[in-house]
Amino acid sequence: AVFADVIDEPDVQGFWWPRFVDLIPAIVAWEQARRGAILHVGTELRIKLQLRLPDGAEVSLSARADRIEERLDGTLAILDFKTGTPPSKPQIKAGLAPQLLLESAMGALAPFTTPGATSAHVSFGPAVISSASYVALKADADGLQSSEIATPEDLARLSAECLAGFTDMVAGFRSGERPFTSRFAPQFMRYAGDFDHLARVKEWSLSGEGADEDSP
Repeated sequence: AVFADVIDEPDVQGFWWPRFVDLIPAIVAWEQARRGAILHVGTELRIKLQLRLPDGAEVSLSARADRIEERLDGTLAILDFKTGTPPSKPQIKAGLAPQLLLESAMGALAPFTTPGATSAHVSFGPAVISSASYVALKADADGLQSSEIATPEDLARLSAECLAGFTDMVAGFRSGERPFTSRFAPQFMRYAGDFDHLARVKEWSLSGEGADEDSP
């Protein structure tokens, strides 16, 4: 039923639908194992947080979560589904994949909501975030693999540090103390960046790393 509107598209027929069919047993088993501790589930939920900078300006930080679980103990779990390889814990702690940490920090301060929903239960939180996980959508002998980005004890601290780091970064941009860079961590980029054309990335790449165009 969910795929009905797009099932005739070539990429869906050739790639997504067969892959989803292969995943069905793993998804069902994964859901059955989790549902006993869940009160409500929300998908594609949005959240927005207003942040005040040291100069008095306000910025809006918004996100959309793949899935939010309201647990029986009153806490929330945040899940992000990946068709590829999820970020590693070292990458997350280094600030290279801040999504789940920022969502965790936001969920402790503001509600996740479903815009335009008709269901009676459309708001999740703010509440304690007890878990933030990536779920790899891969069908194998072990089923779906969920990997928490931090222990419950460390999650609140790391999330708060990540949100503080984001606020400091934006404040630095506004004050001019922090330069705008086209590629924050180029060694981890697999696709073209939005600002590569402004940084003339292709030109510098073609000319060689630090090479003079007139040099042999």
